[in-house]
Amino acid sequence: MHLQMPPLPDEHLTYKECSVLACQPASLLTPPPLSLLCTFSPTPISLYLLPAIHHCVRLRVDIAGAMSRSNRSSSSSSSSLSSWVSASSACSQSSKDGEWLYQLACVEAFVPLVADVTPADESSHALPEHPVAKIHYSPNFSFIYGVYRSLRDQLDYTPILPAHGEQCGSGELPPVIHAIHTSAARWFLLLAFALRQCTSNYTVWKDRRDVLMSPAVLEQATRDALPAFPVPEAILSCTASEAEKQEALRKLDEQQKKLRLTSQHWLPARADVLWEGRPSPWRAVHWELAAVGCFTRLYHKNFQVWHHRRELLTYALQQTPSYVRCSADAAAAAAADGKPEQQAEDSSPLVPALASEATLSDYLRRHAGLDFSAIDERPTLRAVLCNEDGKNYHAWLHLSWYLQAFSFLLTPPSREALEEHAIKLTGAVDDQESYFTPHPGWITASESAAPAALSPTLPPSPLTEELQFTAQLIYQDCRNNSVWCHRFVLLREALFRRLWRQLCSDRYTSTVGTLPTNTNWQRTARIVCAVEMNYSLQWLYVDPTNEAAYTHTRSVALLFHILTTRQHVWAAEHARADGSEELQRYLADAPLLTPVALTNSELSANADAGTVCPSTELLHLLRDRQRCVPWDTYVESFGLLRYMQRVLHTVISARVTELEEQAARILRLAVASDAITSPGQEPKSQAIAALAPLYERSSQYMLDSFHQVDSAQYLACQAILEEMWLTYMDAAQRRRVRQLRPSEAYREGLLSEWLRPCPWGGPEKSAADVDKLKDRQDAVVLNFLAYEAAALSKAKQLTMADPIRLKYWKREALNIMCRVYGTAA
Repeated sequence: MHLQMPPLPDEHLTYKECSVLACQPASLLTPPPLSLLCTFSPTPISLYLLPAIHHCVRLRVDIAGAMSRSNRSSSSSSSSLSSWVSASSACSQSSKDGEWLYQLACVEAFVPLVADVTPADESSHALPEHPVAKIHYSPNFSFIYGVYRSLRDQLDYTPILPAHGEQCGSGELPPVIHAIHTSAARWFLLLAFALRQCTSNYTVWKDRRDVLMSPAVLEQATRDALPAFPVPEAILSCTASEAEKQEALRKLDEQQKKLRLTSQHWLPARADVLWEGRPSPWRAVHWELAAVGCFTRLYHKNFQVWHHRRELLTYALQQTPSYVRCSADAAAAAAADGKPEQQAEDSSPLVPALASEATLSDYLRRHAGLDFSAIDERPTLRAVLCNEDGKNYHAWLHLSWYLQAFSFLLTPPSREALEEHAIKLTGAVDDQESYFTPHPGWITASESAAPAALSPTLPPSPLTEELQFTAQLIYQDCRNNSVWCHRFVLLREALFRRLWRQLCSDRYTSTVGTLPTNTNWQRTARIVCAVEMNYSLQWLYVDPTNEAAYTHTRSVALLFHILTTRQHVWAAEHARADGSEELQRYLADAPLLTPVALTNSELSANADAGTVCPSTELLHLLRDRQRCVPWDTYVESFGLLRYMQRVLHTVISARVTELEEQAARILRLAVASDAITSPGQEPKSQAIAALAPLYERSSQYMLDSFHQVDSAQYLACQAILEEMWLTYMDAAQRRRVRQLRPSEAYREGLLSEWLRPCPWGGPEKSAADVDKLKDRQDAVVLNFLAYEAAALSKAKQLTMADPIRLKYWKREALNIMCRVYGTAA
């Protein structure tokens, strides 16, 4: 292949043009110099990185990590990060975890305990006419699982009977051990050795849970119930010499010491599972969670370790009564959280067991000698997510379930605290909405304060602590989509959905059918959403190619749209003399989804998830009520989404241009430094040194994804178009849109007057501005057409800027031209 010598880099070349000159196909041997570059096509730089540069720069160091690590000081650890310090200390016990697992690897210590057991072969039950290929297991694996198969036949199971007053399920009831015809302690210890040989064996994990869920068996499975070692034959032999007997005694003593050391961790003492002489489910679960913690921390990608913990906690919760007697302090904490209190015959009040952490801790102290910290899963989860794998799907799934099961961990701030918080931040939020200003110390710590990215966004509460945990994970990796999703779900479900239900309840409804805190509620919701949006926009300024932050910002802005429109529809329906109570209940309990998603989704009737299944008539009524929302209220509901678009259009786009110019300058310098290198020689050190700062401040994905800001603009426009076309505009307005601008008009190209003024360029029009138009219909139609032209412009622009998804953007542009926004409601 003939390679053409490229010209010297022009001073005005763009980043993408320079990327062709600065990179070449990487050879498996010595790469050619930068000056001899093939000019086939403007392929992204990621396909042409030189192996020599790979050894000098870190391609995967993101801009947030590089900027923060270079400026962090030790004082940041002295701020409000104590919860993560404890999480980090959990990982410091990795040496202990390895030691405990090593004990289970020493199978010879367990062999004397099963001297009377004949291991069962795996293929012993196979039919001769259907032979099975034998797998070559290790000797330890074959021995342990051979003994496991032999002893498992000595267990009798019986179904669990439902508790008094509960109905049986439709499926088969889970079994527990009714009787065990061997040593329970030996069986329980054997299960630990079996897990060490194969941590993914569901049956072994299930057998271990069966022991813990069978109080009579568990009471016999303690370390003091282990059978004694058989006496060595040399000691009983009359012909053995004294030296042989002493050697046999020495070996027996060593084996007993190893077994005692192993059983100290892998078998419970009676005090570990009993309380006041009776088996305690919570003490048993607490011991097991601590014992198998080493499996969880070292095998955190294994689903079984998390499922085991969840099943144990579910079992313990099922054994806990719904209402418990508690101390006065715990009852006061439950009352502060708004939980109902029942009066018992004695002086101790009855409150829900899961009303608050104080209530549950009080119950555990009385009935198990524990407190909530003993069964708290968050230290283990944070040790894994903060130090091992921040995107571990199983860990995030377990955390979501755990927070839902112990819902007091997500108690939001009170409405009064939120209103005070909103009043304090009103001025700052208004200034930011006027002109967004990047925070200079967002990811850098000073001598007296932690980075601003770790500042709380809500008043003190359990929910705020969980949001702070997500802020720490985002600070470690701002592209972690898992933590961004978790953070949004916390805001939507734990904060706004709870507050919305309170607002719709009788407690916050006036007698005349209006909401007394209407203005305060909307202002508070706007301030809280705006603060959260500014949080993600600051991260977008750090890395303007972070798709997760774009999605989070847009989702929070749409959440405010949902709350505003739903509040107006609910209040108007509540104030009507003939208002539908069914519609009010539906709006109070339905998920906080956009009207489009709420109308088109098939909600299943699941009381636990808080969803309802609306009738067709109810959905038609809801659609009619949504179209009765005043235009100025509807425009205001998109106020935060327009604010996001203004910031993207002014600040973030300028940031992208700045980073592109920096990259282009560095690439021009690298090409100029290596222009005179002879063929077959290594790249010059000057070229490598010129490229190193580029990759220290950014990642390769960032250099190839500067178009993300335009994608975010398009998706915001698309969200507004779908909401207006499907749930707000009526047939007459849609017909008016087609009359003013037929779909065929877009085939001729976009006219400049269609794109001016920019629909998000200024503040929303007030009601007085709308009155200047011919009527409300024209205002809706003109606003829709402005956003439609802007969306089509962005889609066409992205067909050039994002060639990897060229087909996708062409299809999006065609859908806009044909106005295929879905099935019209």
